[in-house]
Amino acid sequence: MQERILNYRPTWNFTSELNVTQNYYPINSAIDLFDRKTASQMTLMATRAHGGSAIANGTLELMHNRRLFFDDWRGVGECLNETDEYGNGMKVTTTYYL
Repeated sequence: MQERILNYRPTWNFTSELNVTQNYYPINSAIDLFDRKTASQMTLMATRAHGGSAIANGTLELMHNRRLFFDDWRGVGECLNETDEYGNGMKVTTTYYL
């Protein structure tokens, strides 16, 4: 687990125009929220890696089965449209533990 601070990077200047994308991080096994006022913590564990963030206080946001039909111009240079042998979008089953 690595501490992340909303809208902050120690190695580069943060631009507010990409607030959501710049605050997403890879989640390999777990993500947690910690409330400094009450010293309480909530941890969400998952059986699959995906992306996640805490854009607003007290909320977790997870990216599960992301699919794009067109390039989003975020650096890959192509759409993200993984399909199965029948042309259906890929389905990945994940179990979450809170």
